[in-house]
Amino acid sequence: MENASRQGLCAKGVAVAEKEGRTAAVLKQIFRLCGREHYYVAEYGKAFPPEVVRSVLLLCVDPREKISGWPVCVAEWELANLATEAGKLITYSLAKNDANFTARNIRAAPDGTIAFEMVGFGIIGRVRLCDGSPAGVEESLAAACAAVGAGIPFAEILQALNQLSPPLSRTRPMMYKPEGQFTE
Repeated sequence: MENASRQGLCAKGVAVAEKEGRTAAVLKQIFRLCGREHYYVAEYGKAFPPEVVRSVLLLCVDPREKISGWPVCVAEWELANLATEAGKLITYSLAKNDANFTARNIRAAPDGTIAFEMVGFGIIGRVRLCDGSPAGVEESLAAACAAVGAGIPFAEILQALNQLSPPLSRTRPMMYKPEGQFTE
């Protein structure tokens, strides 16, 4: 963190309100893969180091307290009403098309990966995750939206999502075709 301050980089802080810490772990990987190691991810309610600027609050669960003082709040669509005092609100959902970002055409592949299209703000990106679970899709969608809120370009985020923790046993990558088919 000190190195980031010396280089004049903005050490942005993202607080994550969630139960198990998996979304925060995905967000940390996205930041690392996008070359934003100086960005800081913390559990909601924990203090940031002095050199870190409070930038984004990511709500995956109800924090059970009033939310204020965040320039950007990223919230699961059902929790959006909790973030009325945020400077900017970005919503995500697996089920609601009214959200700013949604995951569509979620498909499991025979190799255990899961593919989906991330749709938001008039852009569409294809993602293939090594974690073949619906929970992995929601965690990735939430983390990606927080990264957008922190100012990382969508194309960089998509590239990072497609690089997340590939299993060591996979030697040949699977290709995604627009028709929804998978080939080796």
